[in-house]
Amino acid sequence: MRMGIAQMGSRPGDLLGTPGRVAALSERAAARGVDLLLFPLPLLSGPEGTTAPADQEPFASSLLLALSDLSREVACPCVVPAVMSLGDVSQAEAFLLERGRVVPLGVPAWSGDVSLGVPGGASEEASTSAPPPVLELSGLRLGLALSYEDLDDYDDHDRDLDAVVFLSPYPYAADDPSSPLGANVLGGRFAADAAATGAWVVAVGGLGGYGEQVYTGGSFVMTPEGELVALAPSFEEQLLVAELPARGDEVVLRSPVEPELFDETLFMWQALCLGLRDYVRKLGLPGVALVLDGSLGSRLLATLSSDALGPQNVHALLPSLGGEARERSCRRLARELGVDLVELPGMAGRGREGTLPRLLPFAQLAAYAQEGGLLPVGFLDKTGLSLGGGTSQPGVLLHPLGDVYLSDVVALARLRNAISPVFGELALTEGELPRVEGVEPPRGSRAREDWVARVDAVLCERIEWMRRPFELAEAAGVDDSFARAVLAAYESTAASRAVLAPCLGASTCPVEDAAPPLPFVWHDAAGPVESPLELAQRLFSPRDDPRGGRTAAASPRTADGEPAGPAAEGNDEAHAQEAPRAFDEAISYLRDFGVDAGFGIVDDATPFSGGRQGGGRADGRREWSGPFSDN
Repeated sequence: MRMGIAQMGSRPGDLLGTPGRVAALSERAAARGVDLLLFPLPLLSGPEGTTAPADQEPFASSLLLALSDLSREVACPCVVPAVMSLGDVSQAEAFLLERGRVVPLGVPAWSGDVSLGVPGGASEEASTSAPPPVLELSGLRLGLALSYEDLDDYDDHDRDLDAVVFLSPYPYAADDPSSPLGANVLGGRFAADAAATGAWVVAVGGLGGYGEQVYTGGSFVMTPEGELVALAPSFEEQLLVAELPARGDEVVLRSPVEPELFDETLFMWQALCLGLRDYVRKLGLPGVALVLDGSLGSRLLATLSSDALGPQNVHALLPSLGGEARERSCRRLARELGVDLVELPGMAGRGREGTLPRLLPFAQLAAYAQEGGLLPVGFLDKTGLSLGGGTSQPGVLLHPLGDVYLSDVVALARLRNAISPVFGELALTEGELPRVEGVEPPRGSRAREDWVARVDAVLCERIEWMRRPFELAEAAGVDDSFARAVLAAYESTAASRAVLAPCLGASTCPVEDAAPPLPFVWHDAAGPVESPLELAQRLFSPRDDPRGGRTAAASPRTADGEPAGPAAEGNDEAHAQEAPRAFDEAISYLRDFGVDAGFGIVDDATPFSGGRQGGGRADGRREWSGPFSDN
């Protein structure tokens, strides 16, 4: 099979423009002899579909009609995925478009018992939920994975596959080494997937910004031995074509693709540039406005915006900073970058001397951006947002650095300065350091950076890796008192994050997703606790009911958890063995009364047949006439 990957970006929900681009690309692929062309998951629907309840069904219908029209226009068989939301359920599905047919692949809720109608047909397992489906196309057996869990299923089941097609739903995340796909193929999971399945891995990555989420491309084709046959560059559109061998053919790669060494900091910079550029362009705005107050974060944001949008589309507002040296540094940076600098004489800066002086420049920013039709952006980072900075920049509508820790901000600034030295001093000032009650940051540039790195390590273990309080110190490599102080500062500032502006995604868990809902006063215990299941079994084990029946009330227990008192002398062990069976029987009985289950609901015109067994019906189901009311 000659397989193609169309690594391309799109505007989510553009069902008028994107299908035309798909058809044009299929013609290019057909000219190169492609047998099957694969498209990325966010292409038509974005990564989440539409979440507005009133729009869900109309969008799903429009999407299916667009796929039907597109199936008559494509020049070669194409697999086009999409995400559709119906109610509280969002479902990713892939559709095969070929010769006027639209065939759902891989998801039983859609495909059911529908024949795929493709050469060779589908294996019998394709319409069941487990084991994972296998599609037979052009004589090859293909697995279709739309998540890491799907890949795990193929790893765990022997399905005799030729290739696993992975349509990645995951945006870039610094803490997910597999999310950059081929750019970090040496650090990701895919070589292990190829070895576990004994099959080729074909990974298709999305490209571009979709709201706050950023997809970086990096599509690739890998042999079962983990060698790269083809690799698409990150951050670029490309039609990638690779030959998959027929079953039984020996594969000898004369020149496998050598992956480049993955530079995490450089990749993050490029991902943020791509995300900011697409966020602004897809909103149809001409550029951004920002406050340039001399802090490292504001200088980095100005540089990032210039790289992403071009300096002519960046407007930096310079407040009166109360220090000639800082103002000169800001003017020099604006001149080096070539961005528009707007000075705000008489406005106080960002010092710690009072709240109002720190907020005034951002009020001016909101007014300036509104007048010019610009996007007001802020420079708060993930460390600042986690420790109480969520309300310190009102009027801002996007934080491009809001999912990047302060220690990474320093690393990004050093990297960008190495590319072209636009920054002056890179050291963190006292006003930029996070506030942790009871813990004073040290003096000295290097000591401060090390201290910030330790704060970030605690926050990362809590937010990204969801460590419990008693695990934080060991996981982050810090003292327990330090970890507790950082955690206390994080938990005490939850209210400031309730009104947080969107942040460009750079991790699997942005700070706004990590906190419990307000007001939520429970705090985790200091140490390990018994699992809920084991605790429930211990507390609610059956015992004799004094009325002669059964009850789930807790049996008396001794300090070590053993039965005590009269219950210890009864038949607890026998009852414990009977309870699951009795419970299963009750649940089985209740399932008979579910919609489309064993019993049908009789209407007013149907006489009651009196009892559970009911009478026969034309559709083979039994009537349900009681003992329950319509309710």
